[in-house]
Amino acid sequence: MTEEREELEVSVKAVGAGIAQTANFTARLKDDTTSMEAELERVLNEQEDLKTHISNLAVEFSSTNAEINDMKIKMKPLVSWCDAIERDQ
Repeated sequence: MTEEREELEVSVKAVGAGIAQTANFTARLKDDTTSMEAELERVLNEQEDLKTHISNLAVEFSSTNAEINDMKIKMKPLVSWCDAIERDQ
C-alpha cells in the first residue's frame, strides 16, 4: 500500500507541476495578448492620423492647384502682351 501511495503522491505532484506550468503559460499568454492589443490600438491610431494627414494634404494640393490655375488665367494677358512685343521686334 505504501508503494501505491508513493506513486499516487508522485502523480499528484506531477499534476500539480503541470497545473502550475499551465497557469504560468496562461499568464504569459495573457500578457502577450494585452501587449499585442495595445500595439494594435497604437497602429490603428497611427493609421487614422496618417489618413487625416493625407486628406489634409489632398485638400492643400487641391487649393494650391486652384491657385496655380487662377494665376495662369491672370497671367494670360501679360503673356499675350509679351508675345505681341516680341512679334513687333
